[in-house]
Amino acid sequence: MRRALHALDRDAQCLSSPDVETARQRATRIGELDLVVLDRDPAGAIAPDVEVLRDAYPSTPLVVVSSRDPRLVAAAFAAGAVAFLPRSSPHATLVGALGLVLAGGIYVPPED
Repeated sequence: MRRALHALDRDAQCLSSPDVETARQRATRIGELDLVVLDRDPAGAIAPDVEVLRDAYPSTPLVVVSSRDPRLVAAAFAAGAVAFLPRSSPHATLVGALGLVLAGGIYVPPED
């Protein structure tokens, strides 16, 4: 993901948090962000984490990265994500999708 972001902006600063609660806490200290990416294990529920981050960063586009599963895609969008990126996506797809999101668009992965 860092490579894809740096392909769009060589000077992009990428911050990471070990969990959603830590990321939410950072929201009060960091200020405005351009993008929030949630890399989520498919075993857990995506919607609650997306909702926590949507509340913390209400005007920031939120992208979910996880394993391709139609239920996960639907849950991510229903909770407020603007993109879902399967982990198996090629680098060029990640760069294009992130560029689209940063320009105000929505990215839905094609069905296999």
